[in-house]
Parts: sequence; C-alpha cells; structure tokens
Amino acid sequence: HTSSLSLYLHGPPGIGKSEFVKVFRAGLQDLLKSTLDPGLQVGLVKLPLNSITAADLVNIAQVKGISDMSIERMIEQNISKGSVVIFHMEECPPEPEFQQKILGVSSNINRSLARRYQDKIALVLTLVTSNHPPIPEIASKMRVVEIEQPSALQQQEWCSQVLEEALRDSVQGLENTPQKDPQEGPQSVSLSLTWTVPPPVFTDMRRAYWWTKTLGFHVIQLASEALRKAVVEWERSEATPEGAGWEVQVELAEATPGVVKAQVR
Repeated sequence: HTSSLSLYLHGPPGIGKSEFVKVFRAGLQDLLKSTLDPGLQVGLVKLPLNSITAADLVNIAQVKGISDMSIERMIEQNISKGSVVIFHMEECPPEPEFQQKILGVSSNINRSLARRYQDKIALVLTLVTSNHPPIPEIASKMRVVEIEQPSALQQQEWCSQVLEEALRDSVQGLENTPQKDPQEGPQSVSLSLTWTVPPPVFTDMRRAYWWTKTLGFHVIQLASEALRKAVVEWERSEATPEGAGWEVQVELAEATPGVVKAQVR
C-alpha cells in the first residue's frame, strides 16, 4: 500500500473523541501483536490545535532535521522502525482557513515521508478530532465520522459495567479467605447490581465518568464493609457446606452518590 488512512472525527465536547483515539491505538496494537508480530508497536504523535494559530501550525510543520519540535521527524522515527504511528491533531477549530491549513500540513508531511518511505507510508494514520464538522475540502479527502451521544440505555449499561468492575476488584482480595477447614467455606464472591432509579443522562461523557467514579467509591465502601462483616459472622459460626460462596447484591436506590443500599447474603 502506498497511501495512508486519514480520519476526521467530530462531535459535541466531552463525547469521547480523544478517548476513542486512545482506545483505537490500544486495540490496534493488540490486534497487530496477536495477528502479525508480537513486537509491533503503535506510536502516537499528538498536536493540540486549540492553543495555536494557523500561522503557528504552518511554522511548526516546517521544522525539519533533528529538532524535537519536528512533527515529521517524530513520525519518521516510528515508521523507520516498522511501527505504525497515529498522527493525532486534536481540537481542530471551526475556522475554514485553519482547517484548510490542517489539510495542507497533513498532505505535505505525507508527501515528504512518501518520498523516503514509499513502502511504509501506509503505516501513518492521520486522525483529526474536532467539536465542529469539516470543510468540504477535508470531507472529500478524509473519512469523516460523526460521534453521537450514547443513548440513556447505553449510558446506564456503561455505568453498570464500570461499577461492577470496580466492585469485583474491591472484593477480589476476600476470595479464598483462610478457612476454618480447608474443605469447607466460601471459595468465591459473585456480584449483582440493579438500578431502582436510572442514572442521569449526560451530554458530556466526562461528567458521566466522574459521576460514576464518585458513585463507585461509595458503593465499594458500603459493599466491602458489609462483606467483611459477613465474613466475620461466618468465621464465628459453624462451617458452611463445601464449595459455598458469597453473593454481593448492590441496589442503587437513587441516582445520587450519597444514597446507596449494599446488601450481602
């Protein structure tokens, strides 16, 4: 292949564009390692655009040689070793002039690298993220993807998954607790989580992330405390049947971090 992939991702602030780039990089690296070569790497060269002008962008792109400010050199360092590299231009502004400069800079860098690495230019993936749609010139040369806000159900499923993972990690240390008899006692902890009131619907997923993390802290505190009490009570009682386990049931009674019910049985 002698051409590289270029993507323009746009959507509302906080929808997860930059997070997508992180996940995409990690997923691509795992895929390449498992299917092609365990030693393959996916590098990342990021250029924030929200604090520079169009003229600054052109000047930065013109830096050559061994300077650490040379975008082209940083990309070249990856592909010269056979690594895939993602060139991420973040927070692209809406001004047509600026977007036109971005297209020019991206094209110039690719042409320059293609002259020296014609067989490796396909290793360069250009990703532009923005809160604004692209100008027609970009839309005709890059694959445009609009990222939409997750539905209320999708957000609830995501919150549940994050909370369940956090709960599982918090009680993991209580599994295989030293037994009164090696052949008896709880050997595992199972978890279940239900919502009696759904979580709020967020338009900014950064707020959803921190809301879930805050709620998770309270849930973990309550569930871990209840589970420890159950373990202490079991240790004082007669042995349970062989192979028994603990089941942690967490009911989220209200969509606020402060009101949570944690029950262990």
